[in-house]
Amino acid sequence: MASFTGIVHQDKDDLFWFDDQAVKKAADVPRRAAWSGTTWYTTSAVSMARLIALMGPDDEAFGPTPERPLGVHFRWNDGKDRGYKVISSSLWGVRKRDPRDTEAELSYRMHACAQDGVMPRLSAAGTAIRRYMDVYDGRGGRPFTRQLPPRWRAMAHASFHGGPIVLTRGSARECVHIDMRAAYLDAMTRPLPVYGVLQDRKVGGWYTIEGASWDRIRDKIGFIEAEVHVDQALGEELGIPPLPVRLGFSTTFPTGTFSGCWPIQMVREAEDRGEVTVRTIHQWCFAPSSMPLFDEIAKDFGGCHQGKLLYTRFWGKWASKGGFLGQRSDDPPSGSIKSCGIWWGFDGVAPFSHQAPATYRPDLAALIAGFNHMQVMAAVRQLQPGSVVGLHVDAIWTTDIEGAEALINAEGSRWIEKQRGPARFYGPGVYHHNTRIAASGYDATALGPLTPETLALWSASPLNKDHRGTMQSRRWTGPPAMDATATSRPVHLEAGQTTPPVQGPNVNDSCWTTTGWLKREIRDQLEAGGRGIPPDRRPWQAIAEQGVPDGAT
Repeated sequence: MASFTGIVHQDKDDLFWFDDQAVKKAADVPRRAAWSGTTWYTTSAVSMARLIALMGPDDEAFGPTPERPLGVHFRWNDGKDRGYKVISSSLWGVRKRDPRDTEAELSYRMHACAQDGVMPRLSAAGTAIRRYMDVYDGRGGRPFTRQLPPRWRAMAHASFHGGPIVLTRGSARECVHIDMRAAYLDAMTRPLPVYGVLQDRKVGGWYTIEGASWDRIRDKIGFIEAEVHVDQALGEELGIPPLPVRLGFSTTFPTGTFSGCWPIQMVREAEDRGEVTVRTIHQWCFAPSSMPLFDEIAKDFGGCHQGKLLYTRFWGKWASKGGFLGQRSDDPPSGSIKSCGIWWGFDGVAPFSHQAPATYRPDLAALIAGFNHMQVMAAVRQLQPGSVVGLHVDAIWTTDIEGAEALINAEGSRWIEKQRGPARFYGPGVYHHNTRIAASGYDATALGPLTPETLALWSASPLNKDHRGTMQSRRWTGPPAMDATATSRPVHLEAGQTTPPVQGPNVNDSCWTTTGWLKREIRDQLEAGGRGIPPDRRPWQAIAEQGVPDGAT
């Protein structure tokens, strides 16, 4: 069972405390042999930028991006290589400011997992993934999981849209908030692509056929990059058009003619509803073999005390490329980025590497997210057109009270009512609905108790950065964070306004082997600095600068 030695916290005078030892500067950081190999967690009051300032020349910071450090690995050598990690308690979903509360909550969550037979690891995501690999991988007819080959990775990542997050107006006199119970848990039980090794033979896989028509593709399990058309009048009537795309500043649900990448099922469902026309297929791939890989572990999570925390971290972890490591250096390493006063370099899955972990399966994460998206959008289509005020990954706010009640009361429904009444919306996760106040990102310690008055002031201030994407992803009559009467309509696009969502070589490029890896001659050319690669193939060369395959394929 994973354990932690203690809690590192930061007091009101910005002084750090490692157990009972005060730490003001790097020289004060305790480096005790007895602590080597242990893990400490921070409270949410700890500034990661300040913690990083305590690093010495041998220490390393880490996180998913240079802008989001999650901890520091303090290292030293006293004849032996030693070190211990101090990491954010948010990896276990704990965001307490008080060290005693943080320790109590971490202990409770870890022990609750252990009591349910799930061995805790350093994070909730790691705990959940390890459970699958230890108990189900390669068992019950499932193959031993293998990493997704590079040929299919870019399409899988481009098709990973998460859940819909949309705000359509600034307020509603009367609306109801309904929530889908265990939305992603249900999505995890659906058939997923099989790829791996079963009884010493490879099974499943991903494939493509160049020049295939939409009629041949639409019933497959896979991904498609295509130019599609969504009628502007229909999109504005519905309020939430069916397909998301990324426009650089945020995810939006547009009308018009645009290119994107999605799970094939999402496009097929939208077409069946008469909402989308597929015009041009750029590339696609499919998995001919599928099975409900996660049905059994979904049942496990459904019966766990910490099940929701585990399954919400589980499904997205399959798309993790790894993260960044940060170090102090007078000479910045090649390709590094400076943030929080240190230099960061990517330390994850390189685009063409064949040494990714077996749990690197962005195709699984993208399809689970797509299943959830379809569940939410199917519910939206049963409500009055234009009645949806906002969507979250598993929640809907609507003025169609009767329609919401019908969804809740339907046989086998997973929808439940959270609250109803007058509502004021400022952004995703930022609203005042009846007696409930929510403000994602609000710091009560720094800004004071959350009240309707402080919520209104904070939501429109530069301190709240989350509302900007919402305002940019719709065409607004006014800023919703400042104007309660503001309404919006979908962004309208014309062909060419969206950038290609899939970065790197097309799945039909001749650089790939039939099994999905980069050909040896292309790898050799990349290792030689790109010499010998024809000019017309240079556009995808930039992605290779992140790394080349580790060894032969």
